[in-house]
Amino acid sequence: MKLTDFGPYSSLSVTKSGKHVLLGGSKGHLAMLDWKKKELVVEFQAKEKVNDVCFLQNNSMFAVAQSKYLHIYDNQGIEIHCMRDHLDPVLLEYLPYHFLLATASKRGKLTYLDVSTGQVISEAKTKRGIPACMAQNRQNGVMMTGHGSGEVLMWTPNMGSTPVVKVLAHASATLTSTSVSRCGTYMATTGKDSRLKIWDIRNTYACLYDYFTATPVVSADFSDTGLLGVSIGNQVQVWKNSTKEK
Repeated sequence: MKLTDFGPYSSLSVTKSGKHVLLGGSKGHLAMLDWKKKELVVEFQAKEKVNDVCFLQNNSMFAVAQSKYLHIYDNQGIEIHCMRDHLDPVLLEYLPYHFLLATASKRGKLTYLDVSTGQVISEAKTKRGIPACMAQNRQNGVMMTGHGSGEVLMWTPNMGSTPVVKVLAHASATLTSTSVSRCGTYMATTGKDSRLKIWDIRNTYACLYDYFTATPVVSADFSDTGLLGVSIGNQVQVWKNSTKEK
């Protein structure tokens, strides 16, 4: 695939089955692919900047964080909803077992939307400015936001604007990504200080391993089998046993 006209394509989402992939280009291009058949399902032009994309329960609907509002589309590219109470969204995460769409905005707000009723059930003010990254703990549904202060904040909808946990992961360095292992025990954080850290978030909240990288890591994510994928420059590295040994 050569996507040269409407890039960069910094936002991508995959359905739980792994069959469909959704791409979002910064210049407004949106495309859904059947990844196994290598067929294009739908593509259209949103005509404004796309910050993030996210499938909802399956490939029948997906959310798009556009430059001004949050939009919901179906698998034919038809706009179903324009959520005008979600201003300036930048990051999206969907909690499939709670039917909640979490949205982080440029205004430093974390908003939970119940996609079954269309109602906003909770809002939290992070008081840290624009979140640099966001991820979910798939084991318990806790949302984590990474900030320019080097902190990782953990959130639940019933706590309002009070984070349940604060972790100073990278002192005085903006986080670039955060990810939690499938078992919910380990967290990986990366920052602009060119460091990759593995944390125990089940028992001690202590840093288990600390690595220096040649250049700052752009993104890191755990697989379901515990492998850690890390993007550094123009390379993707896959780390084995990253949570068990150095």
